[in-house]
Amino acid sequence: MTWDDTVAFYARQYANSHIGARNMVHSGGSYGENLAWSCGNLSGTDAVRMWVNEKANYDHNSNSCASRKVWTLHSRGVA
Repeated sequence: MTWDDTVAFYARQYANSHIGARNMVHSGGSYGENLAWSCGNLSGTDAVRMWVNEKANYDHNSNSCASRKVWTLHSRGVA
């Protein structure tokens, strides 16, 4: 994984624009977002762990997720 200043800038702007938001909405922009929600405290490490654990719900042969599972496609991580 390598740092990308452009993606980092986009991520910071998107995150700052949703401080205090009560809904999770993808931007529809050039980059995707990995969204995470928690009722309690959620660290960055915990959020990444949640996304990585979603791998078990993905079927590479059909390029789809298991039925009744909600997950998102991850292509690049930005810390």
